[in-house]
Amino acid sequence: MARPQKTEEVVVEESVAVTLPSPAAAPKKRRPTKVLAAKKVSKACEEPYKANATKSPLLRLPPEVRNRIWGILLAGKTLHIEAVKVKGTWKVHHSICCSSTNDVAEAQRISTIHRDVGFRALDSYADRHNKCKLLYRSRIIQRALPLQILASCHQIHWEAALLAYETSTFSLDHIVSLAPFLQALIPAQAYAIKSIVITNGFLYHTPTKTLQKVIKTKLRGLKQFTCFVRYYGGVGGQGSSGRQERIAEEERYMTQLQVCPIQSANVAVFCAYRGSHNFNHKAAGKWTSAMSRRVENAITSTDTIQS
Repeated sequence: MARPQKTEEVVVEESVAVTLPSPAAAPKKRRPTKVLAAKKVSKACEEPYKANATKSPLLRLPPEVRNRIWGILLAGKTLHIEAVKVKGTWKVHHSICCSSTNDVAEAQRISTIHRDVGFRALDSYADRHNKCKLLYRSRIIQRALPLQILASCHQIHWEAALLAYETSTFSLDHIVSLAPFLQALIPAQAYAIKSIVITNGFLYHTPTKTLQKVIKTKLRGLKQFTCFVRYYGGVGGQGSSGRQERIAEEERYMTQLQVCPIQSANVAVFCAYRGSHNFNHKAAGKWTSAMSRRVENAITSTDTIQS
């Protein structure tokens, strides 16, 4: 007996619902795969399109001036992305980061001073983003991009539709949140993403087929990947063999990113341990530094790590 086809609903940007069919179900109406081309205007829209080009004060501006305006509105942001599953429905939200610091630079800093960071690395991240972190069901005001402008005019859509994806850094709490986030985007938007930050590392997450598929098919333009990995004292065992096992596990996990054209990988492994004062932070700093380098190499290498 054939199983009934299942659908999964993803809610994106201001509760706009997009129904995604299961892979076996043929959709009746295909989602767009690219942005609207300004040169391809339907006959019904041709007259207002020409009128806008000659009468609109905004569209009469030189292209370079308009591009500066789109850049101020949409470009170069860090966007916090949160994906939460509620009653079988993924809800994906974004909020503009308010922090003046750069998470990529912070990850590089942590990687160079492991012995002096400890749990302060985690506290530092929370302090930097305490005014901008998007928390589901919280009263924190969501600062969203003014994407409505893209729907106001065919010409504006063509000029600026991918700008936010090409120039923004997308910050997610967990790497598993990548799947619902990328599934909510049309291919052109996903292909345009160049920078991703994962703030809660890889520990305890097992790669799924869905995650592996979206990474392979959606992140075709990813150039920069940054990740903060928390290490707690007892993870992987206290001995050298346990630590080496943990490093090898992270390397194997990160090979799924080798399909992406990543040019720069920053992995900041830090010891997040508040326990006994006898814990050897200096020794932990040495192997977390080694772990950072090996995982970065696993991400950018073309050689698959053997299990």
